[in-house]
Amino acid sequence: APPRPSEQMPAPALGMANVAAPPPYSQVQIAPAEGVSEPGLPQPTNLERGRDVTQPALNEVTPVTGDTEPVAWPATQTHSTLTEGEGAFTIPNLERINPDLPPSVAPAMPAPHFVHAPDTIPSLVSAATLTPDLAQARTFFKTGLAEMEAGVRPNPQGNTVEPASAREAAELFRQALEMVPGSVIYRYFYAVALRYSEGFDVAIGELKRVLEQDPSFYEARQQVAYGPRWHDAFAYPAWVSPAPVGIGAPIPGPIRSLLPPMQPGTRLVLLREGGTKIAAFLSRTLRITWKQLPTVEMRATLKLFLSRTPHGPIVALYILVMDDEENPYIGETFLNPYDPEPDMGDAGLLGRNMLAQLARQDRTYLIFADENDRLLLSRKLVFEAATQVEIARVLYEAQNLPSQVMDQAHFAEAAQWHIEHFSLDQLR
Repeated sequence: APPRPSEQMPAPALGMANVAAPPPYSQVQIAPAEGVSEPGLPQPTNLERGRDVTQPALNEVTPVTGDTEPVAWPATQTHSTLTEGEGAFTIPNLERINPDLPPSVAPAMPAPHFVHAPDTIPSLVSAATLTPDLAQARTFFKTGLAEMEAGVRPNPQGNTVEPASAREAAELFRQALEMVPGSVIYRYFYAVALRYSEGFDVAIGELKRVLEQDPSFYEARQQVAYGPRWHDAFAYPAWVSPAPVGIGAPIPGPIRSLLPPMQPGTRLVLLREGGTKIAAFLSRTLRITWKQLPTVEMRATLKLFLSRTPHGPIVALYILVMDDEENPYIGETFLNPYDPEPDMGDAGLLGRNMLAQLARQDRTYLIFADENDRLLLSRKLVFEAATQVEIARVLYEAQNLPSQVMDQAHFAEAAQWHIEHFSLDQLR
C-alpha cells in the first residue's frame, strides 16, 4: 500500500496533560510546561510508514503534595457486557448509576457493580415494584446528581464543583442514605459531594464506610489509598454521545487543552460521562492524512501490546480506523507501567492506572480533531470480546512485571526503540 503523507509539525513536550490538585480539593491544574518542547527527545525515523506521530506520545504526571501511600495495582476485573445499541453499555465495577433500579445493597461477599448510567438503558425494574421509601430515595439521589452536574464549572485548568451545589447535593444524598443505609452507591456519591463541599478530610470517613460495606468498590478504594491525588469523575472534562459540538465545530476548550500540542498525535485521556470516569482516545490529525474523512460507519478497533524493549517494558496502544482497508488510519500512543510515584499530581494518570481504567470499561470514545482544532469525528467504540480479553491480558502481564521504576528519559528511549522495531504491518 502506498505510504500515507507524513504529518510534520513542531515537536511537542512528552506526555499526557499534566495535572495537579492541591489538597483538600481543587481544580485540575494543567502545567504550563505541557506545550514546551524538550531538547534531545528522540525523533522517529519511520514517518513514511504512516505513523500519526512525530514523537512518542508518553504519559507524564506533574507532582503535587500528598503523603498517602498508593494502593497496589487493582486486580484484573471480570467483564460482563449488556449492550443495547450505541447508547447503552455496562461497565463492571465502575459505579454507573441507573436511578430506576433499587439502590444497591452491599453483598455478603465482594462482587462487581453492574449498574448503569442514567437514561442509557430501559429500566430493568418497574417503578411500581419500588417501595415508597425506595422511590423517594431514588428521587433524592437523582436530584443530587443533577445538583452536582449543575455545579460543575469548567475552566482552562479543568473542572470543579461549586461548594454550594456540592453542599446541596450532599444533603440530598444524605436523605437517600437515611432511607436506604445499605446503598454503597448513595454513600459513595455522598462522600464525593462532601469532598467538594467540606474537603477531603471530611469525605474520607464516608469513603472508608463504603469500603466497609463493599471492599471491591474501586473508586472509593483508590481515593482512600491515594488521598487527594485521586480524582473522581467530576474533576475531568465532560463528553457525551452525541458529541456536545457538531462536526466541523471548534473542540471545547477543556478538551482542546488535552490534545497533543502543536502536532498530530494520539493520547489516552480521562473524561467524564455523567458521573462516570472514562478513558478515551483523543487525536489531532491532518485532514490530508485521511483517504476518506472518518465516519461512524467505518470499522474501527483497538490493539495493544506489552513491548519488552532493551530500555524497559512499555505498553503500546493503537487505534485503527478503516478509511482505507489496505492502509488504514493508525493512531499510536504509549503508557509507562513503571511510572515513578509522584509526591503530587493526578494519580489516575499514572500509566498503570490508565491501563487499569481501560480494562474496567467495555467501550471507549474515539475523538478526532483536525489541524484547526475542529471536530472531525466522535464515536463510541464498543470493545469486541477479543479486545476485552487482550486488554485484560496486557494488564495482567504489566501487573506481574518485576517491581522497578522507569524515569521519563528511559521511557522515551523505550518508545523510540519500539517505533523503530515494530512494524505497523502487524496491525493491518
